Amino acid sequence: MKQINIIDIIPLLFAFVKEKLKFFYKKQNN
Repeated sequence: MKQINIIDIIPLLFAFVKEKLKFFYKKQNN
């Protein structure tokens, strides 16, 4: 199994969190 580098994960994690925040903002503003 290939070792996963943190540097590879950070952008994915950042994009994931950004999407979650957008979703929460939409829910809050309705």
